[in-house]
Amino acid sequence: MPLPTPRTSWNDARVNALRCAGASLCALALLLSLSARPGAASVTPPVAAAGRTPASNRLPFNSSLLFVLDAPISSAASHPGELVPVHLKDPLVVGGRTVAPAGTPGAIAILHAQGAQSGDVYGYVDIYFEPLHLPGGGVLPLSTPTSHLTVRVSVGHTSTVALEDEVENILIPGHSLFAMFRRGRNFVLGRGAVVRARTAATVDLLGSGIVAVATPAPLPAARWTPRVEFSPLPFDAVPGAPTAGPSKRPSADYSVLQ
Repeated sequence: MPLPTPRTSWNDARVNALRCAGASLCALALLLSLSARPGAASVTPPVAAAGRTPASNRLPFNSSLLFVLDAPISSAASHPGELVPVHLKDPLVVGGRTVAPAGTPGAIAILHAQGAQSGDVYGYVDIYFEPLHLPGGGVLPLSTPTSHLTVRVSVGHTSTVALEDEVENILIPGHSLFAMFRRGRNFVLGRGAVVRARTAATVDLLGSGIVAVATPAPLPAARWTPRVEFSPLPFDAVPGAPTAGPSKRPSADYSVLQ
């Protein structure tokens, strides 16, 4: 039997490669035809349409509420103890029921305020939200995510001001004294600004239509007693020192007063 020539081996390899390619194309066409069948659409997981989320009967703890300022807040004009009037921007809806309509009045208390000072010190205001009184008679406690209000200065601004001061100190005589007494900027939050608050309780709409405001449960107290690994030394007397005896005070003589 004659041995196969190199030409014959090359032709056989080409035929095998074409057969493999044809089989691959057939398998790919079969997969495409199966995926195009009407029943294949059910394999794709369903995606919830926007705006069709079922309404919940609970407003979770730490939910965001937006309030609009009815009066400005300023580090130069605000004073500790002052109440700044605000109102609810959007209605508070729980379970399809409006618990607090838009425009419900609230208040922001000024805890501390400091105006701008010399040395390029910026002013700031510390605030906190008063509880929101619901029209139905409940009280919703609020927390303040941003309680310290001040002028935000970027790193680039700080470096630019430092570079300007250095150049002006070289070119302008006495500029260092001006920079020393230069007053910073005051913080001002104008009327109509939006301030974010967060709920410090959950609001539940009960089956009877009653709105219940529940604060979180307190943290559980520790039921174990810390174990002391050493015996404390007495600090009332030095070890080895003689103990002082009872003091001998003379008794009072009241015969002189009689």
